[in-house]
Amino acid sequence: MLKVSPSDFAYLYQECKHCYYLKAKKNIPPPNGAFPRIFSDINSKIQNTLLHKNLKTLSSDLPDGIVESQEEYITSARVKGTDLYITGRCDLLIKKNDGGYLVVDLKISQAKEDKVDLYKTQLFSYKYAFENPKSGTPKPIDQLALLVFYPESVSFKDSIANIKLPPKFMNIPIDEKAFFTFMKEVDGLLKGPLPPEGDSCNFCNYRKKFFGQQTLI
Repeated sequence: MLKVSPSDFAYLYQECKHCYYLKAKKNIPPPNGAFPRIFSDINSKIQNTLLHKNLKTLSSDLPDGIVESQEEYITSARVKGTDLYITGRCDLLIKKNDGGYLVVDLKISQAKEDKVDLYKTQLFSYKYAFENPKSGTPKPIDQLALLVFYPESVSFKDSIANIKLPPKFMNIPIDEKAFFTFMKEVDGLLKGPLPPEGDSCNFCNYRKKFFGQQTLI
């Protein structure tokens, strides 16, 4: 079986099948430095603040439930109909008052509607992993969402810059059929030959320039 990471689905898989294949099947990741470290640092600080607290601590408009874990590593059993399994790190797992679970992924970005479609396969994958774990007790996930933060204003007091980051909750409708269709597509790609390099892919162009094609196969 091959391991696949939910975080690769939104960008790497969509932008360049060649680079995705190299990472997932041959363990050759793209060059480092694609995203500035500050985004993950802000994400982690928000998550740490919410751990073991009600999500409504952040905003009264958010669902009622306790943040049970943050940045939890999860590994699934084999995804049905494929030779793949999922390993990833979930930003927030919330135990809701009705007994169900909500999976939330944090993003430091503008809250545009296309975010739901962009990240849905990532959230679907977390749901599958929690409900079909390689080991441990399954957890019923009945809600998926993005929690998006983007700077609205800045104020200064006592030599400190306070950045206002109002949260926006973006619900992601659960579609299990779409998830399995996507995973079979990924499985088929990884069982086939190496896809051609992307002409407009910065990673492909970087590797060709500095390392040469022969180092990748």
